[in-house]
Amino acid sequence: MVMNRTIDRGFKILELLKDSEKGLTLKEISEKMNIPKTSTFDIVQSLLAIGMIERPDDDVKRYTIGIKLFALGSSYMARKNIYNVGNRYIKSLAEKLNKTTFIGVENNAKIIYIQKYEPKVTIKTSCVVGSSAEVYSTSLGKSILAFSSDRKRQEVISKIDFVKLQKNTIVDAKKLIKELDKTKKRGFSIDNQENEDGIFCIGAPIYDKDGKVIASLSASGLYKDSIDLDYESKEVMSTALLISRELGYMGHY
Repeated sequence: MVMNRTIDRGFKILELLKDSEKGLTLKEISEKMNIPKTSTFDIVQSLLAIGMIERPDDDVKRYTIGIKLFALGSSYMARKNIYNVGNRYIKSLAEKLNKTTFIGVENNAKIIYIQKYEPKVTIKTSCVVGSSAEVYSTSLGKSILAFSSDRKRQEVISKIDFVKLQKNTIVDAKKLIKELDKTKKRGFSIDNQENEDGIFCIGAPIYDKDGKVIASLSASGLYKDSIDLDYESKEVMSTALLISRELGYMGHY
C-alpha cells in the first residue's frame, strides 16, 4: 500500500507532540522529523487550523496536542470495553461508599482521568474527565505502578519530576518505591492528602485478559480519622476485580 506522505508526516508529528509534555517548537519538530522547516510549517498550520494541535497560552512558539484529538480519542474510548464496563461499576461503588469514583490510565508518567462519577451527596473534587494528575501523588497512579512489571515501573519512575504538591506528597524515588512495595503487599493504594488537601483516596488496579495492568479504579472523599479502611479498600478492590473479570482477566488479587 502506498502511504500518502503528508498524512504520514502529520501523524508522526502528532505522535511527537503526544510524548512531549511541554510541546515542541517548529524548529524542534522539523529536526526530529528530519524534514525541511517549510514542509513542517505547512503541515503544522493545517493541524492547527483543524484543532488537532494548539499553542499553549504561555508560549506561542510551541505546539501541543489539541482538543480535537482528545475528542476523537474520547469517541474511541466510548467503544472500548473498559469504558462501557467501568461506567456501570463506578456508579454502584460511588453510591455504596458515597464517594467520588474514578478510572484512570497512565500516560507519560501522568494519570489521565477517563471516567468519573459523583453521587449527589458528596464532596466535589477538582479532577475532571480528560484532566491529568501526577502518577506518584494519586492512588490511581500508585495502583498502576505497584502492580505493573518492574520494567514498566522503572520506566515510569525515571520520567517523574517530583514536586511537593501537599504536605504528605512523596518527593523521593526511593520512598515511592517503598510505598509501591507496601501497596502491592496489601492489594490497594492510598493517597492520604498527597494530591489534594483534605482528600483521601483508595485505589486498585484493573487488568486485561492477559493479566496486564491497563488502568486503575479509585474512590475519593474527605479525610476522616474514623474511615473504615478495611471495608472501603475491600469494596474498591472487589469492584476493580469485577471490572477486570469482565475484561477477561482470570487471575487473582
